[in-house]
Amino acid sequence: MEECNNCHERWFDMNVDPVTGFCSQCRNQNRAKLFNAGNFMDPGPSVQELAHQYGLKVPEPCTQIEAMCISPV
Repeated sequence: MEECNNCHERWFDMNVDPVTGFCSQCRNQNRAKLFNAGNFMDPGPSVQELAHQYGLKVPEPCTQIEAMCISPV
């Protein structure tokens, strides 16, 4: 899995640039200005990263089916 340094999205084949760390969508749609801490659109660390940072039990991430079941749409 790849992770974008700008939007912090994680997925397969995101075509992340090795120099900037931005995914193809952030480079093409100029999302570099949209997802940043300056306008409070930075999603921050994941639940797993926070649990590891504070020494708590690291929960397993939801599967795609579980995420779809709890999705409001």
